Amino acid sequence: MPSPDAPSQEPNRIPLEVAILGGGFAGVYCGRKLSKTIRKIDRDREDVGIVSNQNYMVFQPMLAEVAGASLSPRHVINPIRLLCRNISVFKGDISRVDLEKKEIHVNTGSFSAGVVIEFKHLVLALGAEIDLSRVPGMPE
Repeated sequence: MPSPDAPSQEPNRIPLEVAILGGGFAGVYCGRKLSKTIRKIDRDREDVGIVSNQNYMVFQPMLAEVAGASLSPRHVINPIRLLCRNISVFKGDISRVDLEKKEIHVNTGSFSAGVVIEFKHLVLALGAEIDLSRVPGMPE
């Protein structure tokens, strides 16, 4: 028997021409370039999408200035939707990528059935996790 929190419906299926996985520098700048191209050739914004576990991008090189209080945190965090205006942004955790079926399964939260993104072209820009534990006092 499924848990009461588990969604019972099928996930939404979303077709995309290009799916970009990752909302860091590589994914966002790829999205910006495609966004400009989409405007030039007058394509629909639904043709390209970014999948990220956050809906914002952090400008990591400026975090030291935030820690030193010379910059406000709002100056180093930018919403992906504002950086990539003509493309769709999907917030969620990627649970599976099926290259043969050209599908990405995205977990969008415990109160949602999730999303299956069907793609023609895939950009992998997943980056890396930052390990702050190597610098004493940094995680705090």
